[in-house]
Amino acid sequence: MIESQSNNCSERFFTLLLDRGKTRKSKMLAALTEENSPFITEGKNILIEEFGTDYVIYFSILTCIASGMKTSAEIKNELGVDNISSYLSRLEDYYGLISKYQPIFAKESSKKVRYQLDDCFLIFWFRFFFKYQALLENRALKALGDIIKRDYDGLSGLMMERYFVRKFQEEGRYIVGKWWDRKGFNEIDLVVVDPVGKKAWAYELKKDESRYDEASFKEKVDTMVAQTPELRKMTIHIGSLSKKDM
Repeated sequence: MIESQSNNCSERFFTLLLDRGKTRKSKMLAALTEENSPFITEGKNILIEEFGTDYVIYFSILTCIASGMKTSAEIKNELGVDNISSYLSRLEDYYGLISKYQPIFAKESSKKVRYQLDDCFLIFWFRFFFKYQALLENRALKALGDIIKRDYDGLSGLMMERYFVRKFQEEGRYIVGKWWDRKGFNEIDLVVVDPVGKKAWAYELKKDESRYDEASFKEKVDTMVAQTPELRKMTIHIGSLSKKDM
């Protein structure tokens, strides 16, 4: 299992940044692509020995997931690998690096399965350092730094989502999840259910709260309730969460 090793890595590098006085976002991002930055090779150092000769396919799969591909079909289409399920199973069950999830209250047999990379440092490393390894090989660190700054908002949105999931889970009284329909046209970022009080909250997560459209979101929630029997007898509240709620 590599899971604990990668989690320790996340904590170690966060501490390293703070010890170097990198407490602001701009300074933290700049430090990642400094000459001889330890971030550049750390993901490979953690994983390459564990994966052995198959490391290229495992690294490619993890890069797909870190870049936002959630389903086995998306990853298969991107990489052109037929037996993708066996690699995903080992990444989940043997290496402990990814986990699969389904819409809230979906049956275990549901085919609406998505995957996520669990460790925050590895998400960052695969999304930027491995994906753009050609830049690293050419020592084009400034170009990589520009890409990180350009795409950082997309990654920080994912981290905000994980923050709210953990926040509600830590209260110990809720069922917490996401919901999406079969075609992926309707999706709810966060669903929080109080099974005792028979109440549920559906949230759309927006870094910029002004972009929240309540009428449009309510239509998605109505679709979710219509397709989820467990929610039909509950009182449903809707709203948005943003950076100010963290």
